[in-house]
Amino acid sequence: MNILTEIFEEFYKAIGKGNPSCAVKGKSAAKVQRAKDTYKPITRKKRKLSKANELRTARGVKGRPLPDNEPMDVLFTKAGKIEGIEVKTIIEGSNKITMHKDSRLRKLAWAKRNKTKIHTVVIKGKTVYYREGVGSWDIKNMKKVDGGFKGLSKELKL
Repeated sequence: MNILTEIFEEFYKAIGKGNPSCAVKGKSAAKVQRAKDTYKPITRKKRKLSKANELRTARGVKGRPLPDNEPMDVLFTKAGKIEGIEVKTIIEGSNKITMHKDSRLRKLAWAKRNKTKIHTVVIKGKTVYYREGVGSWDIKNMKKVDGGFKGLSKELKL
């Protein structure tokens, strides 16, 4: 049993709500357990790497990074229109990215409100992947960008 599961069990026992492996918000107990088992907390070092990748992406498309809690991580112009990029960094573990439904809907609403396109860039090590739109994907379903960050301009046809 991992430490996170132990903490959840202690919490639920303390508040008298039963076993934490039960269904949560309509999700199966197995799915909840899988999420707990694969959870990797963010550290200061990981956060710093993620922010650096946002800056590198912004430089690669001659755009500008946005502060945290904005719908997009990077804005850039293409043919006089502003477009947005969501940047994800895979530091360890799988080759998949997850974008939660509420975040995805917020990004799509931003794109609709601004009548623009949005893109996703994933960085794993020194490799950059690209896909138009936003969502939860495996990087094998994304395009590997030749030339890394500098190649993003070509990929986005800037």
